[in-house]
Amino acid sequence: ESVEEGFAKDGIVATSTGVIMVIEMLDIGSFVSFSGFTFFIMLPYELFQGNTEGQCGSCSNDRSDDCRKPNGQKADSCSESAIYWQVPDINNPYCRVQPTTPPTMSTTVPTTSVGATPTPTPCSFPSPLCQLIISDTFADCHKVLSPKKFYDNCLIETCQSFNDSLSCLYIDMYASLCAANGACADWRSKTEGKCPYLCPKDKVYAPCAPIHPQTCENGLTHEQNDHVAEQCACPEGSVLFSSHTGLCVPECGCMGPDGSPKPPGSKWTSNCQECTCDPLTISIHCKPQDCPPTIHDCAKGYMPISVVNSNDRCCPKITCVCNTSMCSNEKKICEAGFHVASISYDGCCGNITCEITEFVCLVNGSVYESGMIVPGKSCETCTCSSVTDPATKRNVVECKPVTCNTDCPMGHEYQIKPGECCGNCIQVACIVIINGTAEILEPGQTKEDNCKQYKCEPKNNILVLVETIERCPFFDPDCNPDQIEWTQNGCCKICKQIPDCKPYKNQTLIRENECVSSETVELTYCGGTCPTSSVYSLKEKAFKHNCNCCQEFKTHKKEVTLTCLNGTTIISDYLYVDECKCKSECNFEAPAS
Repeated sequence: ESVEEGFAKDGIVATSTGVIMVIEMLDIGSFVSFSGFTFFIMLPYELFQGNTEGQCGSCSNDRSDDCRKPNGQKADSCSESAIYWQVPDINNPYCRVQPTTPPTMSTTVPTTSVGATPTPTPCSFPSPLCQLIISDTFADCHKVLSPKKFYDNCLIETCQSFNDSLSCLYIDMYASLCAANGACADWRSKTEGKCPYLCPKDKVYAPCAPIHPQTCENGLTHEQNDHVAEQCACPEGSVLFSSHTGLCVPECGCMGPDGSPKPPGSKWTSNCQECTCDPLTISIHCKPQDCPPTIHDCAKGYMPISVVNSNDRCCPKITCVCNTSMCSNEKKICEAGFHVASISYDGCCGNITCEITEFVCLVNGSVYESGMIVPGKSCETCTCSSVTDPATKRNVVECKPVTCNTDCPMGHEYQIKPGECCGNCIQVACIVIINGTAEILEPGQTKEDNCKQYKCEPKNNILVLVETIERCPFFDPDCNPDQIEWTQNGCCKICKQIPDCKPYKNQTLIRENECVSSETVELTYCGGTCPTSSVYSLKEKAFKHNCNCCQEFKTHKKEVTLTCLNGTTIISDYLYVDECKCKSECNFEAPAS
């Protein structure tokens, strides 16, 4: 993107005065200027010492290592060293220049004034233009930059060419470097018009103008330490409007939408708004542009719309366009039983002519073709027949009583609903298939077959056949064949337990308080297994428990003598089991002997 006057972005400020381009990097205090023939670089020593170098030398404040050749040797001048740094380019063979030794000539500074007339002999006396470099015009510059090399090179070019433009070029180079070092000189006024600096009509030449001049943007201020350069500046009594427009204005005003200056109190129209530059606040006030009132009187079927006015795009004009939706609904469509015979247009809206539709049935505003079912009275079926009524030219509707189907599937019965012509088949029982035969199962009734139980139960207002499969208890595969039996319903095998309930003997000492028997006494108890089962009953829908316990059946009482610690004896009795049996009622109370 091309920028004419310069720009500022990310801490970098680029400024153009027309001849000199200046780049400033504010964060690192760097300043670079280029005039097309000379460039000047200023870097802060505290930031760049010992870490920055280039073809002109290193940042060391030591000129002994400046303008070196590629082999490290110091050249007599930077102009001479530049030739050694050329890069070969086969596309530009004319740029291949071999280092040459400048011709020897006297560079003694004469004492004649600038205005003195030189002797016509070529190069016998210095050029008046070149002499400006060593004149008092550049007295301040001599203190910061030696004029010798510039003066010598100016004389060399003057001897080889009689054109003043080269002399002006060397003066310009010296003046540019001087200005970059803070020493500005008004030298062009001393050249009698031989080195002009042309400016546009609205600007004047300024030899030492700041590169960041006062503008309406920055509040008519500029930096105190701003660099200067020759450029075209605004004449006295005017000020630069902005850095990017380059326009001079007699006084600061507002900035228009296109970036152009607007004088205080001026008015303009922009983007359909009337704007004014307030002379007191120098601010823009805008309001929508006033448009004349629009009057429209559109005919029937037409609607007003806004269209662009070629004379004033901000104020649209009203045009009437046809919109059929705004036409009258009368005769827009034909009523039921009629069809459109013809259409005629009157400007925008159309008028239709309707004719009767023959050979159809018209019932309650609806049209039915021959053979179609037509809504009729309750308990009758109506159809549109093919018989035409000669009077109406429409078909006749024929109705017949409704025939009810009273056949219901098994488990259902036909029931008539009040207010309806026909009843419905209502489920009243469940159907179960046993041995290939369908049987009716009433609600709540159960049926057993092949170890399965079926029951008809109501769920969610319907009857559902619930099937239950009997689950057999665990069967020991190692069961003795003599003990295998089937359950009562013949569905499950069980291992029948053989009772082995009998008395067992045990020898022990009998103790009572601090007394004990003198020898072991034989005690008996009942032990062994008895038939016990828990079988699910489909009929009862619960488990049936058969519990038997091995208990004493016959006992008698015995006595034993116990010897106490104090030497006395006591008699103690106990029960002796004679016989054991399995009993269905388990209890722990010993029967009377």
